Amino acid sequence: MLAPAELLDDGVLADEDGVLDEDGVLDEDGLDGALLEPLAALPVDGDVGVLDELELLEPPDAGALELLSLFMSTVAEPEVELEPDGVLGVVVAPADEEDEPEGGVVFETVRSPSRSQPVSNPAPSARDTAAARIESLMGPPWLGYHELQQGSGHLLNEILPTTVVGSYPQPGWLIDRAKLGAKVPRVREPDLWRIAPPLLEEAQNDATLIAIRDMERAGIDIITDGEMRRESYSNRFATALEGIDIDNPGSTINRSGQPIPVPRVAGAIRRRGAVEVPDVTFLRRNTSRRIKITLPGPFTMAQQAQDDYYKDEEALAMAFAAAVNEEIRDLKAAGADVVQIDEPWLQARPERAVKYGVKAINRALQGIGGTTIVHLCFGYAAAVKDKPTGYSFLPQLEATTASQISIEAAQPRLDLSVLKNLSKTVMVGVIDLGTSAVETPQQVAERIRAALKHVPAERLVLAPDCGMKYLTREAAFGKLKSLAEGAAVVRKELA
Repeated sequence: MLAPAELLDDGVLADEDGVLDEDGVLDEDGLDGALLEPLAALPVDGDVGVLDELELLEPPDAGALELLSLFMSTVAEPEVELEPDGVLGVVVAPADEEDEPEGGVVFETVRSPSRSQPVSNPAPSARDTAAARIESLMGPPWLGYHELQQGSGHLLNEILPTTVVGSYPQPGWLIDRAKLGAKVPRVREPDLWRIAPPLLEEAQNDATLIAIRDMERAGIDIITDGEMRRESYSNRFATALEGIDIDNPGSTINRSGQPIPVPRVAGAIRRRGAVEVPDVTFLRRNTSRRIKITLPGPFTMAQQAQDDYYKDEEALAMAFAAAVNEEIRDLKAAGADVVQIDEPWLQARPERAVKYGVKAINRALQGIGGTTIVHLCFGYAAAVKDKPTGYSFLPQLEATTASQISIEAAQPRLDLSVLKNLSKTVMVGVIDLGTSAVETPQQVAERIRAALKHVPAERLVLAPDCGMKYLTREAAFGKLKSLAEGAAVVRKELA
């Protein structure tokens, strides 16, 4: 076992005899498996959760302290105590052992969670939650080995860049995926979170690091935060606005014709303050790649609300648009390279979209520079199985001030000839989210070639069809890896 260790100024744990040799490599015999590197940068072999070798690839930084903070706050924060001389006792022991020796030093155990444990367990213990977080941050075997600071130095592919639409699968220790099912919450649903409120932000940060590292490992050029802090793509921003009565929701008919609870507009819509700026700040701090953030669009939010104040759909949409515009300005100032507004309801209600959809989008994007995107789709594949092969509202988006248009194309087998009518850069979905089967890079390359028949390479961005929230992490990672590799195949052909 590891002897009681002291925390050095540079964030490294050392035993009484020292743990580093003259080359700066950890003394494995003395460490016996202690975890010192940032969680998201640990090498993992084929045995889940087993660390055979640890080396400091760079001088240690705050990541080691971050690991200790995560471990102590989720496993033994009430129990761990510092001795008067500053000695901290943290021991990695076998999963079925837990010792509490005399002297008041707590020896903690890291347990390796069972992969067969149902994610719908409503009340995982703090220890099991922490162990699952540690395992997922290190990465399952199918991710393979990666070096510290994997994302640094990545150069954006200027031709056929790859990106994600927005979301990435949230870990089962963070959100109850069984409760979520295929729902797309419009109002707040705090019961979906499996972490207690005092620790929820920290857990969401950990989950965001997972999403960042997975996208980097997969080779994606422009990444998001995976929307790990959201219950759905829209409800977090919409319900944060002044004028929304979150305690007494309204109702509307969804795209499938069913009544659903939605935000109820009881007063003038105004933005109280920045909603997603902390998300962008965290993302920018943790990757060197170009970053994108998404917001629900004003037209879609107006369709997803019960209006008891304006009594005018267009006026409501324009009020939402003003709030979105204020948020985008702050997101750009915080470091977002790309901002995307999600407008799936343009397709669902084209007759209303024709009247004021473009007007609302242009108000939301008024005065905004840089890359802006409008995303259009038929709905999450988990919720919508049968999709049309054409859009009821697409050419009209040429009149928006957005620099790019994002469309779903793979699952619905879209007739890509519609792309001929667009002069903007087009973000085309080439990954089918209606199946967990992972496409081969060759299949992805073939879809890219089909799009290139109608759009030149310099105006084509590659992505999955929609958000990946409802997939398993393994399927999502595999699909993103094939996306990056398929794009590389076609780039080589174009060179």
